[in-house]
Amino acid sequence: MVLCGMRAAASLAVAVAAALLSLAAADSSPSEFELPSNSTVINGGPIVTGFSCDGLPYGYYADVNNGCRIFHVCYPYLDADQFLRTRMFSFICGLGAVFNQEALVCDHAEHSIPCEDSPNYYDSSNGYFGQTEINFRE
Repeated sequence: MVLCGMRAAASLAVAVAAALLSLAAADSSPSEFELPSNSTVINGGPIVTGFSCDGLPYGYYADVNNGCRIFHVCYPYLDADQFLRTRMFSFICGLGAVFNQEALVCDHAEHSIPCEDSPNYYDSSNGYFGQTEINFRE
């Protein structure tokens, strides 16, 4: 009876270890925010999670609903079955900084474009990504 209980415990331990390893190897979420635990402090309040990369080309995108303190990298890719998927990576700027959509950097608000204007720059600031025939040094 004790031996049977020990086998069950060992099997459970192996199953838990395998589950933990699969979590560690998992890719980032395609649609959910994955931010540091202190993000609400840096953001100055709760995080609004409505941003979506659906239909957006590869690029960096200021999150206007979070005062541009959060930005996302949208990365479209073909999965193993050749379906187009989009992966979303979320980042938060440091305390007191906002994401400048025109320059694609976190910056002080006084040096950045107005946050509410950021969507107007989505195409122009991300337009060079994926271009192979352009010499950026000219």
